[in-house]
Amino acid sequence: MKTKKLSPTISTLLNEQINSENEASFYYLSMAIWAAAQGYPGTASFFYAQAAEERSHMLKIIDYMVLMGEAPQITLEPIPQKSYTTIQSLFEQMLAQEQAVTKKIHQIGKAASSSHDFSTLQFLQWFFQEQREEEASAERGLELCQSITPTGAGLYILDQAIKELNKRST
Repeated sequence: MKTKKLSPTISTLLNEQINSENEASFYYLSMAIWAAAQGYPGTASFFYAQAAEERSHMLKIIDYMVLMGEAPQITLEPIPQKSYTTIQSLFEQMLAQEQAVTKKIHQIGKAASSSHDFSTLQFLQWFFQEQREEEASAERGLELCQSITPTGAGLYILDQAIKELNKRST
């Protein structure tokens, strides 16, 4: 058995983050399904990719915790169904979700810094950059929604623009 190298506080925060990433993955999956059902394949593709990315973030944290001698705890809580009415509503919720995740990542960083856990601080560097990119993608999606008329042919153009956004964010 490996010696635990994380404080109980850091371990708790990382476990909470694992569950936040898992929750985000499911939210993005539900957004993708909604978009696909509405006939927006580009938007669906974007959110399917986002769901997979959030799952990969979760696995990255799990791998780090195992490396540090911890046994990550995954909690499967019921995820409330979100309702979606427009493509813009997807990006509004995505931005709120990513801002909440950024705040949590910063809280882990603050705790790691104050406890002199430099290994965790180094591990989090990738997440700090990733969150800037995630928020920028959500903001760009909102800009597209606000600049392209979401009716008729505009919906097709918007869906294609979001598909291209997906290519730039991967």
